[in-house]
Amino acid sequence: MAAEGHGRRSKRHRGAADLGYAAISRGRYAEAEASFKKLIALDPGSAEARADLGEIYLVGLKKPKAAEEAYRAAIARDGKYVRAYLGWRVHW
Repeated sequence: MAAEGHGRRSKRHRGAADLGYAAISRGRYAEAEASFKKLIALDPGSAEARADLGEIYLVGLKKPKAAEEAYRAAIARDGKYVRAYLGWRVHW
């Protein structure tokens, strides 16, 4: 999962993202899901957080329908965010 964009985030955003990435690295996908949902609540327009959530659903939690919804939401928020398209296309 990509960590790009951290420089553009506030401390609260970076904190939620960092917690999410740390949880992923430990295989704690439910914790990562909660962190990225918090990040989305802080920044509802974040395509990156929604794409990360899609990857958590797909790879970690094995929830392909939820992953598809998250990828589509990322694309809806930023039609130029390539990673959301790649995540969606690679798995469907």
